[in-house]
Amino acid sequence: MMNALKSALLTLALTLGVISIHPAHASLSHSPALASDQASTPAAPFGRCSAPTPSVQTIRHSWIQPIVHSSNTFGNPLFRQESSCRFRADSRFSAPSASPEDSLNHYRSELNRLFAYIYECPSSQRWAASDSFGLFAKAVLDRYAGRDFPFGQIRNLNYFQASDGSFRMLNWGIPDDNGTVSYKALLQVRVSQSGDSSSALQSLDSDCRKPTAKKDRPRSQSLPPRSYTYIIYDMSDMSLYQPYPEQLECTPETWWGAFYYSCIERQAEGKTYYTFLGWNAGQPLYQQSVIEAMYIGEQGDVHFGAPVFANNGRVPGRNPMPVQIADQDYRRVVFRFGKRTGMILRYDYQSYIALNKRGKPKKVNANMIVFDQLVPQQMAMSDDYAYYVPQGGVYQAYVWLDGKWRLQLDIEARNRE
Repeated sequence: MMNALKSALLTLALTLGVISIHPAHASLSHSPALASDQASTPAAPFGRCSAPTPSVQTIRHSWIQPIVHSSNTFGNPLFRQESSCRFRADSRFSAPSASPEDSLNHYRSELNRLFAYIYECPSSQRWAASDSFGLFAKAVLDRYAGRDFPFGQIRNLNYFQASDGSFRMLNWGIPDDNGTVSYKALLQVRVSQSGDSSSALQSLDSDCRKPTAKKDRPRSQSLPPRSYTYIIYDMSDMSLYQPYPEQLECTPETWWGAFYYSCIERQAEGKTYYTFLGWNAGQPLYQQSVIEAMYIGEQGDVHFGAPVFANNGRVPGRNPMPVQIADQDYRRVVFRFGKRTGMILRYDYQSYIALNKRGKPKKVNANMIVFDQLVPQQMAMSDDYAYYVPQGGVYQAYVWLDGKWRLQLDIEARNRE
C-alpha cells in the first residue's frame, strides 16, 4: 500500500516538473523564488576569493610587504598574522579599486576608521587597536614611500613631514583609565643610495663653471639619477623610565615619547635640526611639556636630543637661578607642572629685550619659542612638581641665534591683533 502511494506521488511530481531526473543522478531543483534570489546576487568584487563562504569573505592585500615590527598582534580582532609574515585584513575591510585614486581613498578611510577605534573601544582593547592602526599605517608608508599621501587628513593624528622630504612622522597617544597617556610614533626616514653621485655632482658642477665656447657646450646637462631607500622606525614611549632626560641622547628604541604639535627646522654646522614642541602626560602626579631636538645621520640613524640649547647657566621656565648642567650637556628642555593647570609653549612671533653694541636695551622682534615661567604655589613645595603653576604674565623664550636656541628672559608677549 505504501509503495503504491509513493509511486503515485512520484508520478505526480514528475508531471508537475518539481523533480527533474538527470542521466547520472536525481536531484532537487531550485524553486523559482530561490533561483531569482541567486541570480540577483552580485559577483564577488575585485580582491575577494572566487568562491567565498556565505558567512565570511576574506580579503587578501597582495601589496602588503613583510615588515619587521615589535607590536604584539596576538588576539587582535582586526589583524591576523600568517606564517609567511604577510598580513590579512578582517572581513570588515573592503577591497581597493584598481584606480589609484580610489585605492588612496580606501587606505585613507581605513586609517581613519582604525585610528578612531583607538579612542572608541574599551580601555582593555586600546593597545590592540593602536597596534592594528600602526600595522596598517606602516604598510601604507611602505607602499607610498617617496610619494605623497594625505596623512594630515586623518582626524586627531599628528603628522609631520620635512620640507625636503627626508622624513615623515605619525604621532598619537594612548590614554589610560588612571589619567596617564602613553605615546606612539612611526618615523619614516629617507636614505640616499646614490653611490658616486656626490663626486659626479662635483665634477658636473665644475664642468659647468668652466668657461667654454658656445659651440663646445653640451646641449643638455642633467644631474645624475639618485635613488633612495626608506627606513620605518616603530617608536614606543619610554619616558616613564627616564624621568629626568635633559642630558640624554635617545634613539628610536629609547624614545622619550610625547604628543608633538609643532616642528621647527633649523640648520647649523651642516646639520638640519628638527625641534619638536610636545606634551607628555605619562607621570601620575604631574604633566610635562618638552622641547625636543632631532637630527638624522647620513645612514638614516635618528638621534633625539642635541646640544643646541644655550641657557647661560639658568633653568629654563623657572625663576633665574644657577644650574649645574653645562650648555653642551643640555640636550632637551622639559617643563614640569601640576595636573590641574596648563602652560604656554608655542612657536610665535614676539618681542624680546636685548642689548645693543653700546650696552643699551633695545626691542627686537623675532620668531621664538615662547613659554610660561613656572613657580611653586608655596616655597615649601618647590621640590614637588605637582604644585608648580604658571606665574602669569611672565614669559621666557628661546631665540635661534648663531646656530643655537638661546634663552631670553625679558619677553614682551602680546596677542596678535
